[in-house]
Amino acid sequence: MRGGDVLEGYLAAMLHDTVGPAVLATLEPGQFIITLDLQANFLRSAYPDRLVGRGSVVRRNADMAYVEGSLYDATGALVATGSSRMRVVDFADSAGGD
Repeated sequence: MRGGDVLEGYLAAMLHDTVGPAVLATLEPGQFIITLDLQANFLRSAYPDRLVGRGSVVRRNADMAYVEGSLYDATGALVATGSSRMRVVDFADSAGGD
């Protein structure tokens, strides 16, 4: 017997955790990312079990990254997709704050 389904907010967080590392892998030392938006699409119910995430950088220029991610359940069925815009920021630019 299967338990309840995973809330969509958790799935959105999991999508974020697939696309963020994809961008982080492209950064130079001294850079980090700020998420500007995240669009999530929930295609079917997900249940407490193994979920596999795949994230990729669709396009990256000097300070912007456009990324996509997907979540699959243990059977390989697509559960959710998402896209995000992320800004690449230098630590030096953020030092001192406002």
